[in-house]
Amino acid sequence: MSNEGVEERVLGFVDVSHDRSAKCLAEHVFRLLNEYKCIDKLVAQTYDGASVMSGQHNGLQTLVRSKCKNAIFVHCYAHKLNLILKQSVDYIKECKIFFTTLSGLSSFFSKSTKRIHALDQEVKKRFPSVAPTRWNYNSRLIEMMTEYREEVLNLMNSIVENGEKWDSETLLCAKGFCQTIQDFDFNFFLIIFGNILPQYHTDLPLRSKRQRVTDVSVDRKTNYRRLYFEIIDVLISKTNERFTEITQLTFFSLLDFSKFEQYINKFPTNAMDSLKDKYGEYFDFAILRSELSIIYSSTEFHKQQVQELNAHFPA
Repeated sequence: MSNEGVEERVLGFVDVSHDRSAKCLAEHVFRLLNEYKCIDKLVAQTYDGASVMSGQHNGLQTLVRSKCKNAIFVHCYAHKLNLILKQSVDYIKECKIFFTTLSGLSSFFSKSTKRIHALDQEVKKRFPSVAPTRWNYNSRLIEMMTEYREEVLNLMNSIVENGEKWDSETLLCAKGFCQTIQDFDFNFFLIIFGNILPQYHTDLPLRSKRQRVTDVSVDRKTNYRRLYFEIIDVLISKTNERFTEITQLTFFSLLDFSKFEQYINKFPTNAMDSLKDKYGEYFDFAILRSELSIIYSSTEFHKQQVQELNAHFPA
């Protein structure tokens, strides 16, 4: 590691199309590690959720750990989050319908250059490219409809009012979208997921004359309240289920600069024990504790990012 920071390099590409089994993939990994003489230095491995890669019994990560005991497996958290949100949506029928409708809006415009031109003229903003298996796609759809809902609705109304200029499929779809965009359920989910998704900007109000909650019957209010809490509960339970093993990375908090001030009076012993458990052979912990204590007590480090700390202590 240089004093400029952590460096990432691609070592090469290997064609594995003839055999994608975990055993064959492991052979490629070990061949590469032996070539660079770093089999004893491998401290982590990360893949997506494919069973051949992440399987606990016969997956690649398990085979690698059979020879590299310190190579803890970290499931790509971006991929995990995508799975959590995708599965949560699919779990609740009403949510699945909502996101299918959003995706349909994107597809509606992508299928016709004439529709795209109309979108450019009226809304001056395009829908994200269709990629329903990626959550950031759904997030960008939410953001798009939150900010430009009124303009999209005006465009749909314009298509309906000028039906003679459009083909029958476009006209039929536009009529359906006009009704859907003004539907209470659609706006209900737009608000909920607009507040849940991290890409959402809370300063983008829905500028629509949508149905107000006060206009909904008591029974429907109860149903929407139940649905709201069901969405939150499912997201929380799925998150806890898929991120349980994050405790193995507790040692990362040793360099959580936002906690340095509190570490002055109470050293993070649990985090240090976590580091001992995973990578005990690599450190002199008496010296490390002393060095960390100096860092924690030095106010110059309290507002710096972890990457910046490396510049002060080159390897």
